[in-house]
Amino acid sequence: MDITKQLDLSDVELKFDDQSAAGTFSGYATKFNSVDLVGDTILPGAFTKVLQNVGTLPIFF
Repeated sequence: MDITKQLDLSDVELKFDDQSAAGTFSGYATKFNSVDLVGDTILPGAFTKVLQNVGTLPIFF
C-alpha cells in the first residue's frame, strides 16, 4: 500500500540562516492568525513556553 501526502506550500515562508548546519531546518508547522479545519486559531507566541521548557521537538513527515 502506497501512502501519498500532499501539502499546499503556497503560504510557506522560508528564511535562511548561515548559522544552521547543512541539511537542517527549523520552524513552526502552523499558520498564525488563521482558522484551521476545526475552528482553532493559533496566535503568535503560542509555542514560546513549551519551547523554553522542552527545547527542540522532532518533526515527522
